[in-house]
Amino acid sequence: MDHLSQRLPAVTTMARGGARRPDRPPAAYRPDGPAWLPTLLALSLLASSSVLLGCSGDEWVGQTAIPPPLPVDEVGGWDATPQTFATTFYVRPPGEPYGSGDGSSWTNAFSDLPAALQRGAQYYVAAGEYDEAEPDGEAYVDHTFEDPEDGEQFIGIFKATEQDHGSEDGWESLLAEGPARFGPFAFVTGRYIIDGQTGEAATGHGIHVAVKPEACPSSHSLTLYFNWNAQSHFIGLHHLDISHCGGVGDPEGPAQDAIYGYHTDDSEVSNVTIKHCYVHDTKRVLTFILGWTNVLIEDCYYERSGQHHESSSLAMRDAENVVVRRNVFKDAINVYVSLQTVRHVHLYSNVFVGTIDGWDIWNSIHSSEPLTNVFIYGNTFYNLTGLSTGLRFSGTTTNLQVFNNIWAHNRTNQIPMAGDHDFNAFWDNWRVDTDPQQDLNEQVDEPNAQVLDADPFVDGEALDFHLTIPTEPGATLPAPYDLDHDGLRHGQDGVWDRGAFERSAP
Repeated sequence: MDHLSQRLPAVTTMARGGARRPDRPPAAYRPDGPAWLPTLLALSLLASSSVLLGCSGDEWVGQTAIPPPLPVDEVGGWDATPQTFATTFYVRPPGEPYGSGDGSSWTNAFSDLPAALQRGAQYYVAAGEYDEAEPDGEAYVDHTFEDPEDGEQFIGIFKATEQDHGSEDGWESLLAEGPARFGPFAFVTGRYIIDGQTGEAATGHGIHVAVKPEACPSSHSLTLYFNWNAQSHFIGLHHLDISHCGGVGDPEGPAQDAIYGYHTDDSEVSNVTIKHCYVHDTKRVLTFILGWTNVLIEDCYYERSGQHHESSSLAMRDAENVVVRRNVFKDAINVYVSLQTVRHVHLYSNVFVGTIDGWDIWNSIHSSEPLTNVFIYGNTFYNLTGLSTGLRFSGTTTNLQVFNNIWAHNRTNQIPMAGDHDFNAFWDNWRVDTDPQQDLNEQVDEPNAQVLDADPFVDGEALDFHLTIPTEPGATLPAPYDLDHDGLRHGQDGVWDRGAFERSAP
């Protein structure tokens, strides 16, 4: 098993409702702030310090805009506060009745998750199979979340664990053994927390949401989606394993996605957090954000987007205020991230890695439509193959910034850059379809680019991208960009290392 699929965050305990870990503030930055937007101060490199992004007095100096802070509750901050629930119910897999069946205890648990849920209530679900559908080739939904909202009251669905299962009446340890398995989810209303409570990277998630193989032929089959008329705000998805029908197949086949939101005049989706989830194996896009605002994708593991000609790991269209941090994006075809008409998107401290022979891309991050305020900071791009493993933005760009990334061990025709880019590092990048092979490391024109002399990683083949050697100092960025993939603060040893991981001083 690779290192990244086993990684655990610095602190793994989470409060009910997905409270953030105290060492990882959820604050982001407001790209549409006051006219005195902070700018990049290009200082001379010092051996023991990094280039600073900062200000002097009340005026920011430099040439490249950096966004000032967003309020903590703007992008994912609402999910840092645990929700409280007045009522607790208990749910076991469908089949035999359990006692009175009123959901008041494990002895009297509901048989299956009720179609109508109660506002202000939390539901503990036991391990087992909940999807009884027989789709026969058609798309289907296991549960539609359409409960009328009542003020700010949430509904919580939590996988029961040995440590957190509510009532002791009727409880036995086997109710916690294994995941609770559901079929596709659809959202129409909002204020839901769905939390598997366990699981990191690619293993151990307490709630699984998947499509049965019999539904795979349907072109409309989706795993977790927001309906065409969804008015869904404040949705927390934590510790979920979300999968579809697999990534192989006909490039012209069904356009099936794992997480999707219909974008219509009747829909509005905002304040969505996707944390500690494993999203994998679909024919097109693993997560497709259409028209959403205020979205946080954090500490997730994305694996094997599909062979459809429109596939990608993550796609956004007409999206605004999106923060994507500390995730792993593994094995994609076409592109890893597609950005189409987006505003205020922050991609930082992520890992993009390829491990499957023949899964080629034509860009790692791509856009052909206008975008405003996109920040690509401190990511690692490793072992990617295909036409291009860099960035290609053919639409109009306003304030696109690319700093402190590492491209390493890629086999590609080119590594193009876009926007304002500097302080990126390169190692072992080659064009291999020419004779002789062409070294690509020196071809990116940046004042402060670094070509590394040796493999900087602990074990790239095992996907351990912690650094064994420091990089040259990168650009110093304001919080929250100062936290690396593990939640460690950059530059504490005097050098802000480039890439997704900060190397601590020995």
